[in-house]
Order: sequence, then C-alpha cells, then structure tokens
Amino acid sequence: MEEGNKIKKQYKEKEDQSQRLQDEVTSLRNEVNENFTTTKELIERTSYCEGLEVVVVSLKEDFKNSNKQNEKLLQAFEEQENKVLELRKQM
Repeated sequence: MEEGNKIKKQYKEKEDQSQRLQDEVTSLRNEVNENFTTTKELIERTSYCEGLEVVVVSLKEDFKNSNKQNEKLLQAFEEQENKVLELRKQM
C-alpha cells in the first residue's frame, strides 16, 4: 500500500510539474505574440514616418517654389507700381 501512495504522490508531482511547464509555455507564447505585435507596430510606424518624411520634403520644396514665385510676383507688382507712378508724373 505504501508503494501505491508513493506512486500516486510521484504522479501528482509530475502532473503539477507538467501544469507549471504548460503555464510557462503559454506565458512565453503570449510574450512572443506581444513582441511580434510590437515589432509589427514598430515596422508600420517606421513606414508611416518614412512616408511623412517624403511628404515633408515635398512640402518644403513646394514652399520654396511658392516663395520664389511670390518674390517674382512682388517684383513685377513693384515694377508696375513704379510705371504707374511715372505715368502719373507725366500727366
């Protein structure tokens, strides 16, 4: 009878050990899934940021071109204004 109790006790210990290992495996799987999700999110954010960088560079170029065009328009306006003033003086 004592041998039977030893076997039952060993079986229970092995069952408990198996359950602990299974819990640890589940925990590790969850951690891997979280890390994968985090990595995936970081890749997506990096891609998004790279896209934004392209937009920013494009907008800067548009801004420079717009400033150049505005300077040309201002210069043309000032030239026209000077011509008008000269014509008024001639009258």
